Amino acid sequence: MKILKHPLFLAIAIGTVLYGTASGQVTYGGGKGLLRIWDAQPVFPGQLYLNALYSSFFTASGIDANGSRRQIEDHTLNLALTLGLSKKFEFWAHFVPYQDDQKHLWGPFGDSRVGLKFMPGRERSIFQFGLLGFAQFATAGAFLDDYKPNPPYEPFSSNSHGWGLLALVNFDLKNAASPLPIKLSFNAGYRDHDWHDRFFTDDKDQLIGGFGLKFPIRTSVLYSEISGEYFIHQADKIPTRYNSMRFTQGIRFVGPRNLVFDIAGDILLSAKPSSRELASSPFIKEYADWKIIFGVTHRLTLFKHLTAEEKMARMRELEEQAKRETIKEKRQKVIRELEEMRRKLQEEKKPSPRPE
Repeated sequence: MKILKHPLFLAIAIGTVLYGTASGQVTYGGGKGLLRIWDAQPVFPGQLYLNALYSSFFTASGIDANGSRRQIEDHTLNLALTLGLSKKFEFWAHFVPYQDDQKHLWGPFGDSRVGLKFMPGRERSIFQFGLLGFAQFATAGAFLDDYKPNPPYEPFSSNSHGWGLLALVNFDLKNAASPLPIKLSFNAGYRDHDWHDRFFTDDKDQLIGGFGLKFPIRTSVLYSEISGEYFIHQADKIPTRYNSMRFTQGIRFVGPRNLVFDIAGDILLSAKPSSRELASSPFIKEYADWKIIFGVTHRLTLFKHLTAEEKMARMRELEEQAKRETIKEKRQKVIRELEEMRRKLQEEKKPSPRPE
């Protein structure tokens, strides 16, 4: 399904150039960014974000794995946390407690990931560069004996431990005092689905990435992105159009109790393979034409970040406190010495006893 067939979404995407960017938000898998595209900047130090996102897809009828015609649905729940460690570092973790495998009443777990983001440059620069690395753990199907990896309508998975590394770039015009403070984010990287195989040579290796932008409208934030995964060593077997690619349009807004809510929609950019093509390779999958995504995020403050001015003020306060303690000890010492001298003088003034 091509994006040009959806003029409303295309118009919204083009319209993003008319607005500025907004403050930070976190991705569905953890880490500051849009929905799937990461921002090069970390979240503010000391801030902990907890978020949950639910995605759903359904169609009136379809063919299941047994060849029977039935209702097809796909449901996935994502849980993530993001912690700002400093102005340069950010930690995040992602867990999928439920995904639909079109087979079990309660679907299996998904894979889990933990990652670290590093931004070496200045946060007030127009161009911002970051690095993000993550480890992926094959927790999917941990409690199902008949689990088969790579469930329908989800991105490719291999049921093995893997890792990934991405370069993150921001183009942030708000740091240039532009009247149109647009912020664009670009991601490009590599994912190894099995860290036991040879790097950069396995059939499952993928290039991952995309680009996106966000902008505020009053108290809400609209964001748009294009993201996908591409099998590096399958170009001669899998046409590019069959790799996983999607366009996402979403809105984020503040709700009751300072909770932040997301409503987003995915539109498939990949081509739909035939049944024969699906059976020809495990790397060719049928992805959902669209998905609707609902999310909620809660922010906590674990520790207070001190600016350079605050650190200097606290240092001066500690120095003054140390001086006061020193003066107090000296005073107490003088008081003790004066008390000792007074006691000695009183003893000297006492009359000596007369001899008998």
